[in-house]
Amino acid sequence: MIGRPKVVKFLADLVAKLISKYVGQEQAQTLSTALVDTGLRMMSLEARPEPGPVSAGRALASTVEETVNSLVETAPEAAWSNETVLEGYVHE
Repeated sequence: MIGRPKVVKFLADLVAKLISKYVGQEQAQTLSTALVDTGLRMMSLEARPEPGPVSAGRALASTVEETVNSLVETAPEAAWSNETVLEGYVHE
């Protein structure tokens, strides 16, 4: 609601106060802005282009697909008629 630039500036000002005694006042503001900007991106506090549930759904679908393909290749025909045996192949 308040905008990313204001959040970055607010946090950068706080970080600049902490690091200014080590790098100097002029460099502290520039360095702290870069640190905060990168930190927010790395901590995933910003919206991603693709939401998580879609990625999770794709991962689940991929796992199911790989399992079924593996079953088709490895399980003998007799296993398909016996649920217990087929379950063993699925766990394998």
